[in-house]
Amino acid sequence: MRALSTNSSAGVGSSTTTQTQTLALAMAAVRALLRLRAAAAPALRLAHPNPKPSPSLTASARRCFCNTKNGSKPTAEPKVEPKVEPRVEPKADPKAEPKADPKAEPKVEPKAGPKAEPAPQAEAVSRPSASGGGGRRGPATPITWLSVGLSGLVGLGVYLYYENEKAQRLQQAVSQQKVIGKAALGGPFTLVDAADGRPVTDMDYRGKYLLMYFGFSRCPDICPSELVKMGGVLDKLGKAADKFQPLYISVDPQRDSLKQLKNYARDFHPGIRYLTGTPDQCAAAAKVYRVYHSKADDVDEDEYLVDHSIVIYFVGPDGEFIDFFTQRMTEADILEKIRAHAPGL
Repeated sequence: MRALSTNSSAGVGSSTTTQTQTLALAMAAVRALLRLRAAAAPALRLAHPNPKPSPSLTASARRCFCNTKNGSKPTAEPKVEPKVEPRVEPKADPKAEPKADPKAEPKVEPKAGPKAEPAPQAEAVSRPSASGGGGRRGPATPITWLSVGLSGLVGLGVYLYYENEKAQRLQQAVSQQKVIGKAALGGPFTLVDAADGRPVTDMDYRGKYLLMYFGFSRCPDICPSELVKMGGVLDKLGKAADKFQPLYISVDPQRDSLKQLKNYARDFHPGIRYLTGTPDQCAAAAKVYRVYHSKADDVDEDEYLVDHSIVIYFVGPDGEFIDFFTQRMTEADILEKIRAHAPGL
């Protein structure tokens, strides 16, 4: 009996000693873990600016301590990895001035000098491609304003040369004309002078050279130009113009009234006399000088043109026909022929 009780007492003592040793080891392990955590704290603060205590580690140590205090074996807790939160970089303030890097080399800005003007670049003339699209820019085309101007000058020179040659040949042709025999032109006529309304005949102009032109006052261009030509010949004759009497004879008596011819005479040389009359009187005067005249058809009764011969007749002081001057002849040509027929003028 004693031996049994002794052995059981020894067993109880042995069990108590084992628990005490285990608890001491556990406490030593907790202390070592706390020291390790305290030693690793500075490194964790650098990696994580705001470290949070791991609740799993504290709870595990408490459970281990409670279990050893109650006499039970500490249970192995699953290893929980500490959560590592991502690092948040602080936002840069746009108003803050950037910090200078001490290692960076200082920038040396060049001194400001006179600005060099860029050289003008010649614009290339683009030629369209054969397909119609915008092709590559090619060399400038040979057509320039200078070439166009030179072409115009050459063309003008050719035109002036042609007109000069034409005028010279016409003058030669006129000067070479010869009248053989005497033309059956001229004769008596009776008309009315528009200046004073008195009747006149061919006998009233005996003793003077006559320059006679047949026309109508509504003529737009030809008749006025021929009357101006007659006035120019009179001016070139000088004092000899007193021996001449230029006459305008109407081929349109229906509209060329005395009043109309008076107004018409204001635009031309004052030495020209304007004659009109009845249709029969005007037709008879035109007939003796073989003047062609015809009123145009398909027109109004008041607005019409008259086709007629464009000739200036030169009649001598005796009433005889001497020569005629066509529209192509100039004042100088007429004056030359007049002086050829009357050398004393």
